[in-house]
Amino acid sequence: MPNYVQVRFQTSSSSTTSINHDFRLSKVNYLRDDMFHNKWQNQYFGYDPKVVKINAKASFDEYNMLYSDNHFAKYGKHRKITKGKQSDYLTGVVTLSNSVNDRLASGELSKDELEQCFIESLDRVKFLLENHVEQEVEIFSSVIHYDEKTPHMHFAFSNHTDKGQAVYHMLRTSKNKVLSKCQDEVGKAFKKIGFVRGEVKDKTNSRHKSVREMHQVEISILNTHMKELQEKEKELLEKFKQEQLKLKEQIKELQEQKKQIKSHVRLLDSSALDAKSELDNIDIKIKEIREAVKFDNHLMNDVKHVLQQYEENDIDGAVSELISRIKRVDLINNPNYKMEVSEMLSRFNKRRLLNIEEESEFPEVEQDIDIDNFVHDSSNVMHRKNR
Repeated sequence: MPNYVQVRFQTSSSSTTSINHDFRLSKVNYLRDDMFHNKWQNQYFGYDPKVVKINAKASFDEYNMLYSDNHFAKYGKHRKITKGKQSDYLTGVVTLSNSVNDRLASGELSKDELEQCFIESLDRVKFLLENHVEQEVEIFSSVIHYDEKTPHMHFAFSNHTDKGQAVYHMLRTSKNKVLSKCQDEVGKAFKKIGFVRGEVKDKTNSRHKSVREMHQVEISILNTHMKELQEKEKELLEKFKQEQLKLKEQIKELQEQKKQIKSHVRLLDSSALDAKSELDNIDIKIKEIREAVKFDNHLMNDVKHVLQQYEENDIDGAVSELISRIKRVDLINNPNYKMEVSEMLSRFNKRRLLNIEEESEFPEVEQDIDIDNFVHDSSNVMHRKNR
């Protein structure tokens, strides 16, 4: 890729517009943000745009007065400068080939090296112009822009001499081809970083584009990119809408699942309450059974105690106590206990009969303990009581 550098000059019909552009006081619709160098701030070299405007206005007033005096000396009457045709604000721009972007991005070229070349190129141009017009040229400002496609430097200076001559006209009509020599001087300033002056116009037969034309080309390129981005944006928005529709459908499905789960949870809660109630009833039943078992244990102990008393020959008192305790028992609801008590009382009766036989006594029939009738009567009593 060629490494070219060149400088262009043009007059500005409005110094305010040029200053606002150079110092980014007005909106620019072709700025970039996708280039490596866009991360750097523009370099204004300490110039204040307010002061620049004041100096430009003072220079224009001086040029207007000199122009009017010259016109009076030549034509016998005063005439002021016609705005839009004559300007006292001469601007220049130093531009580079696009290859500078790659060299900056790769680190082959540094920001400081590039700025030093810009500064040197302006010094060389100023020196050349002052030699040609034979007086000092007042530089209004110089700035380096990093927010466009390639880094470049804008500068501006007064467009009149002390005699009221237009500097730019003198440059264009110079037989020494001062404008071409300016290209040479700029090339010398950038030679150290591998850039050379652009090809000579006489060889290429090409017309150098003005700064405005260059900006128009840049705007056209950016507009093309903008249209492409807008088409891409539409495509992405359509995809986004489709994705949103899918997500909304998923949300509906999840909400339906949530509703079903809540319904199931409510059923589970109801079942859990029923289960808890049933468990509470079981706990109550277990407690009742434990109390019955506890009572049964006490009664069994009483029976054993009666048998022990029998063995100690205290028969009447033991029988009376046993019968009294048994009458308080619900034998209907405790069939196992009834069987066991019946068996014990049967043993008791057999032992008692055996004891009587040993003493050779004949007991009366009504004094015998009829276990079956006793148990049956006791059960009927307790059953009626419970009812």
